[in-house]
Amino acid sequence: MRNHLTKRRRSVGIALTLSLGLLTLWTAGGALPATARQQAARPAIGRGQFGPFSLDYRNGTIEYTLGSGKSPQTTVTLQGPRVSITSARYDISAPHIQLIGRPGGLVKGTASGRVHVVARDQETGQVTTVDCDSARYAVGATPKTGRIDLEGNVVSKTTAPQLAQPLESESKSGFIEFQPDGRIRVVLAGGTMTVTPNEPAPRAKGSAQ
Repeated sequence: MRNHLTKRRRSVGIALTLSLGLLTLWTAGGALPATARQQAARPAIGRGQFGPFSLDYRNGTIEYTLGSGKSPQTTVTLQGPRVSITSARYDISAPHIQLIGRPGGLVKGTASGRVHVVARDQETGQVTTVDCDSARYAVGATPKTGRIDLEGNVVSKTTAPQLAQPLESESKSGFIEFQPDGRIRVVLAGGTMTVTPNEPAPRAKGSAQ
């Protein structure tokens, strides 16, 4: 039977650095020995790092379960009222977020409550923000790919250099797909959409056709 360790920390107290594979936390704890005090970066209490994600649980708690064996699984649960994770390609905030990872990286993640997602297209400058009831992330075939499924009262807004005004939509469900070239693909189902594209500038009289 696989052993595991479960800990819970609140965002108060003295900074304590816990380096646990993918997970580094700066949480409540006791006094550090001199060598550990010298190594600690002293970030704000209630913050941490899980693989590529910066964690912010200053307004809540964090609970983590550490597995053992050849490919140990680490589960990190952030509980609100409002907690968040940020990364290069997307950010998520919600009352409840759970991340599950292995030494190779993130395996899956879930968020519930009223969820806010910000996804960035690294190629075009497109930014899509989504509010929904729940979201679920599944890793793709490569570390640069993956997908966030969106469920319940999905309200999205997309800004991009090609749009004169934000593209806005309301739908029942949808997903955001992260592609290997840094692009994102947004698919929404069963709703309405409003879009205003940039109109080409009118040609001056007498200009060449």
